Amino acid sequence: MINLKGFDQTINLILDESHERVFSSSQGVEQVVLGLYIVRGDNSPSLGEFRRHVDAALAYVA
Repeated sequence: MINLKGFDQTINLILDESHERVFSSSQGVEQVVLGLYIVRGDNSPSLGEFRRHVDAALAYVA
């Protein structure tokens, strides 16, 4: 689970225990561990609800 460690007025984010998911129609989903990660405010993605049942249905590539 990703932990929000901090943020500022320009929406720069400091995330801990973060990971990236790489989606491929031929290879499924690969999860890449990033650890402590800083996201600049102008590159902040949209955030949404995490749905465990949808996540469990994805096939992860080791």
